[in-house]
Amino acid sequence: PEQILALTFTRKAAKEMEQRISTLLGDLGIKEVRVATFHGFCLDILRNEKDKTDLPTDFMLCSEVDAGNIAKEILSGSGGGKRLARGFQKALPDMKTASVLGPREEVFDHDFHPLFEKYQRRLRGLGMLDLDDLEVETLRLLLNYPEVSLTYSKRFPWVFVDEYQDTNHVQVELLKTLVHADSGIICAIGDPDQAIYGFRGADVKNFHRFKDDFPGTREIALTRNYRSSKIILEASAAIMGKEKPLQCESPGKAPVSLAHCRTEPEEAEMIVEQVERLIGGTTYFSLDSGRVASHEGELSLGFGDIGVLFRLNAQGEALEEALDRSGIPFVRSGQAPLINRYPVNILWRFFQTLQSPDNPYYSQRYQAVLAVTGLGTKAAIEGFQAPISLPDLVDQAITFHELDCSPRESEEAIRHLRRLAAGFEDMKTFLDMLSLERGIDHAVLAGDRVALMSLHAAKGLEWPVVFITGCEDRLLPCSLFGTRDDEEERRLFYVGMTRAHSRLILSHVGRRTINGRVLPMKPSPFLDDIPGDLCIPLDRREWKRKGKAHKQLDLFK
Repeated sequence: PEQILALTFTRKAAKEMEQRISTLLGDLGIKEVRVATFHGFCLDILRNEKDKTDLPTDFMLCSEVDAGNIAKEILSGSGGGKRLARGFQKALPDMKTASVLGPREEVFDHDFHPLFEKYQRRLRGLGMLDLDDLEVETLRLLLNYPEVSLTYSKRFPWVFVDEYQDTNHVQVELLKTLVHADSGIICAIGDPDQAIYGFRGADVKNFHRFKDDFPGTREIALTRNYRSSKIILEASAAIMGKEKPLQCESPGKAPVSLAHCRTEPEEAEMIVEQVERLIGGTTYFSLDSGRVASHEGELSLGFGDIGVLFRLNAQGEALEEALDRSGIPFVRSGQAPLINRYPVNILWRFFQTLQSPDNPYYSQRYQAVLAVTGLGTKAAIEGFQAPISLPDLVDQAITFHELDCSPRESEEAIRHLRRLAAGFEDMKTFLDMLSLERGIDHAVLAGDRVALMSLHAAKGLEWPVVFITGCEDRLLPCSLFGTRDDEEERRLFYVGMTRAHSRLILSHVGRRTINGRVLPMKPSPFLDDIPGDLCIPLDRREWKRKGKAHKQLDLFK
């Protein structure tokens, strides 16, 4: 077991891999198998081999949140606005990659180079590495010190890689330095139809080049689908232009349902109505109003069996409001990293300041979050006595700041933080783990609740019933923020469709408000690719716009 390295992309996936390996090998085996994300594995190498690099001693890990903040600081005097900031952050990974592998065929704006150098100097001056640095600097180390590469190759002669279609150029080169034809074996699994992270630097071409990168490859095609019904598989295959769908191993014959709504409030109320029908009614009103009949709900579905997916997080607001108003329990996932959620955002900054009291960036951010949350300043931080146990540290920090953790969301966030803290013995490693969290790491919170999340966040999850809202041109495929990659958007839609076991409902509206703008919308061109014999209009009641609430007359006027 100690000769096995298993790599994936999110902590959620790594945890699931650990659990599955544990059932195969027992507790002893899982302690020996090295299961990690790419970033986590690279972090370990850089910490272990720090004497062979020119990186800051005991560097701190710069989270995605802080990397964005520092990039904005660097660009603040350039006068380029949000568009320049987006372009710079998008080009950063390419410029870091070019620093170790040379420029690739893709052309990026070379005017960014002075800003890039300024950004890197700022990071190093603060004793930080960002997430892209972890992979780039590890590759630089392995290329400069072949003996180090050989050491890890001998330690891990068996390498397994999950979701290979999501690899970037640096990750592939890292694998090539670790896997030698005469001494190593690599097993990669992936699905190019689910390559949806191009905006994060992933390149599906890596999947198709695997045979060239690792000569002697044997390919095994997995063609059976154990999740979705035959009709859903046929509809999703049509979206991808495939003549032959995956082999179905699941029951279910319900056609894909299409719902046209006039506005997003109507779309949200349609989902409320359908959820109540599926569950069999959640209130007496739903029965009295004729929304559902008392016999409906014989599928024995719970709220946790339903997923509502959307392209942009902004679409979730109307859905939240409608579900909340109807008393339907729901959970919103993919909305914000744990370190951005109150009160963890305060505790995280506090812990950073405790760990690195001389770092001006952490001190400024800590005082800033205190000011924003109305807690004033904590000048007596040096008098705080940190306990040995990290879970106890969480509790004492809550008391120190007199934080109100009674709201449900705050209580859940603190419970999650305590659970994470219990797995660590020292502050630095704990902070590394928190800073490694990315936007794609969010997990669905447990409980019998309808899941609301973006299509990207839904990858790897599944439900008996799935709604995909906003099936409209400019949203699917998305072109609201500049250029679009139609093929990746198509794959994203495919991923959303194949989250469903037996029921799939696709909705679109004629008018939608996005970022304060009211936009006329047309159905997504992807819908035209679904054969008509696989679809039916959704059975639903006529929707009537709710009038303004009646205002009680004042008796004394």
